[in-house]
Amino acid sequence: MKRAFLSLVILVVVYGSTQAQIRKVPAVVTATIQAHYPKASSINYEDFLTRYRVHLRTDESKGGDSLIVAISNSGQIKSVTTILELTDIPKPVKEGLDKSKYRSWTVLSVERIAAPATDLQYILGVDGGTVFTKKNLYFSTSGQLLKDRNTL
Repeated sequence: MKRAFLSLVILVVVYGSTQAQIRKVPAVVTATIQAHYPKASSINYEDFLTRYRVHLRTDESKGGDSLIVAISNSGQIKSVTTILELTDIPKPVKEGLDKSKYRSWTVLSVERIAAPATDLQYILGVDGGTVFTKKNLYFSTSGQLLKDRNTL
């Protein structure tokens, strides 16, 4: 009985500490997000110590995209990921997928990543249908497969 109670207490403490924000979000980070996305809603900040990941929805009156913004502690935007619908895969990327060895795999997700340091890229989350065959495929805007990465 004591062991079960102790296990429960440890579980509650560990869960609570993993869900807690480590520190307050710097004002420069919130100000940058507010300046770039003044009509954003559902803003959620994730602390990664050296940077933040901000999940938000853009202005609903203009379509309301779901975005993930990677931003440094100093307020510099590192990348913006737009979550796309499966039907929004650009034609060159779709053609690139059709020419690759992953053409028969099921597309699970589509993201567009814009970062100042790199060219615009598309990431397709695909599933080969068996255990341990999920991958993220990185494509250029011209449809060239740049790399593939295993994922869970």
